[in-house]
Amino acid sequence: LDLIGVKELHITSGDSKTALIKGRAAEGLSERLFDAGVSGTAFENRESVGKDYVTLDLNGLKYSITPWSFFQSNWALNTKMVDEVINRLMPLDGKRVLDLYAGAGNFSIPVSVLAKEVVAVEENNDAVEDGRRNIMLNNIKNCVFINMPVEDTLRQGKSNRASKILNSAPFDVIILDPPRPGLTSDCVKDLMSAGCGKIVYVSCNPATLARDIKKMSEKYELEALRMIDFFPNTYHVEAVAFLKQR
Repeated sequence: LDLIGVKELHITSGDSKTALIKGRAAEGLSERLFDAGVSGTAFENRESVGKDYVTLDLNGLKYSITPWSFFQSNWALNTKMVDEVINRLMPLDGKRVLDLYAGAGNFSIPVSVLAKEVVAVEENNDAVEDGRRNIMLNNIKNCVFINMPVEDTLRQGKSNRASKILNSAPFDVIILDPPRPGLTSDCVKDLMSAGCGKIVYVSCNPATLARDIKKMSEKYELEALRMIDFFPNTYHVEAVAFLKQR
């Protein structure tokens, strides 16, 4: 392949394969990738050629994702992590769940099968589009995606529609999977003010996870902690903390 001008090339594999090309794509690169078995190519400007998403199995559910959305690369361990979260939250029947930094619904989609209602909050437009497609693919009726920053959501949203959804009833469980910097101080305060009985905090940075749990320790105690080696032979590790209200 002629990769002159290409900074990065990411291949995502599921029921098909897509390629995300970062940088200036060489002429004919998409055609060469199609010949090699790729079903679609995507570019940084959000243009694409061919099929721009793949579908993976998420514990018996269809989970589609485009190259512009984040998802866990170690899919086998991700499915086990999702199972661990659900098993520790059971029973979920009749529960209302808020999923913050929801991505395309890695937790929201499987949790919605068991819970009364799931509200998924995600700032990334591409991930929200993927999440809404996943709702349709699985014929899910009790999960809604809100496209806005988590900080705005915790302050009860900026739109009338979001505010109505968020305030229709208290949440029984909050699941959050923030980026490596963790939560802002305002987010921590708002989470504690929400008065939710259980919080599941998923983190790829144990240092910021420990910092945020310490801040929340006034109102929440650490019930369990799981460390999952998503990235063997590196110093990175995924952590899942289960908190309950004191």
